[in-house]
Amino acid sequence: MVKTFLVTFIALCAITPSMAIAGPAAGAILGSLLKKFIINAIVSAVVGSVFGGKKGRGGAGSSRDQGLIVNKNSNNDPVPVIYGRTRVGGTRVYMETSNGSGDTGGSNILNIVLLLCEGQMGDIKKVWFNDSVVFEGTGTHGTIYGPDDDVDDEEVNKFRNTVEMQYFDGRDDQTVSTLIQDSVHEDNWSDSHELRGLAYIALKLTADSEKYSGGLPLITVELEGKKIINVATSSVYNSADQNPVDVLYDYLSNTRYGKGLVLSDFDVASFQQARTDVGNNYPINGALFTDLKLYENINEITSAMNALLIYTAGTYKLKIQKPGESTTRTITRDEMIGSINISGNQKGVRLNKITINYTNRDLNYNEDAYILQDSDYLADDSNQTFETSNDIALLTNEAKIAAIAQYKLDDSRIQISLEFEAPHTLLTAECGDIVGITHDAMGYTNKPFRIQKMELTPENTVRMTVKLYRSDIQI
Repeated sequence: MVKTFLVTFIALCAITPSMAIAGPAAGAILGSLLKKFIINAIVSAVVGSVFGGKKGRGGAGSSRDQGLIVNKNSNNDPVPVIYGRTRVGGTRVYMETSNGSGDTGGSNILNIVLLLCEGQMGDIKKVWFNDSVVFEGTGTHGTIYGPDDDVDDEEVNKFRNTVEMQYFDGRDDQTVSTLIQDSVHEDNWSDSHELRGLAYIALKLTADSEKYSGGLPLITVELEGKKIINVATSSVYNSADQNPVDVLYDYLSNTRYGKGLVLSDFDVASFQQARTDVGNNYPINGALFTDLKLYENINEITSAMNALLIYTAGTYKLKIQKPGESTTRTITRDEMIGSINISGNQKGVRLNKITINYTNRDLNYNEDAYILQDSDYLADDSNQTFETSNDIALLTNEAKIAAIAQYKLDDSRIQISLEFEAPHTLLTAECGDIVGITHDAMGYTNKPFRIQKMELTPENTVRMTVKLYRSDIQI
């Protein structure tokens, strides 16, 4: 039986749901139990402080390093999750020679089960053998495509007339591949080999010493993403260009590889508003890797739409960072208790050059790099290059990548944060809110900052972390 190893859960971080607090006595009791209690926080802010920041998947040994468009032989490799439309290689979880009629003593047919991703997916659009397209069209669940159902271009398709395949989209009630079972006999591929919940293609390759002289080709498949819920309408869809808010909702609620949240864990209205705010600006087409930590994949999704996932009052709330956000209240110097910690724009934080590695749809979903160096920022830094590289796994459009690259450079130039204590009356504020800071000594008059984190201290004050907000750099 094929085994698929999925890393499905880690604790997002040590955040406890908000609790009812009534006056100073409650604060004193709470303070005797722990130093600080996180009331609400932007998830990435807490994760960053606990685990450190993530530059991307460029490090040695990372899933992206190993590549998505490869073939592997394994029965315990992690299975990717695909949203939107992309190209994937897959894992050969079964290979057996036969005569094509149930006798594994034969050797003229090579039978392959190529596991693609978590289901339930949409249709397949193309199948490549190396650089040759052996199928192009709409490949539907369960249909067997014979050796004559391939691309009608012999110059492109040198493997013509040697391939039969059957596609399974990963639905929960799928049955065994009859293409493989009939070829190798049910004793070797039984009715229990249904691979439910996993999308795959079954292949029968007819031996041809000329066409396969270089050995087994690299087999890759372009397919449309898994079925997910539209959070605005509750309808289910799968297509290219899936909405990032729907993608995040699916990932957080999935019990196989995500967080396993239920409806009551979400501030649904905030997700619906976020979907309206995002519109069609950041269509998702790509893969998440189930061997990465949960918070890394969540950060991958939120980064793709410039969103904040906020944990507050026991629920997850989503907020899109956008231009023109208004302050919800003003915090004056009189409301700041004791000292104020200021972290400024330092070397090692501010950037003038960034490289973003991504999958380019226009290059048949091969990896590409977008490089941006801002000449004005470079001049401000005395022509000394400060650079970083990121990976973005879920966007395939270069224009969208360019917008994110510019935002990341701009945002790095304003890394001004304040940390201070305030009266517990500020508990009415919420992370993600824009507040105006008025402080004569700092020259601030209702200067906009975004609340990143709020903690209740043993003294029943609120420890607040806020970051400078600039409307003009938002995307």
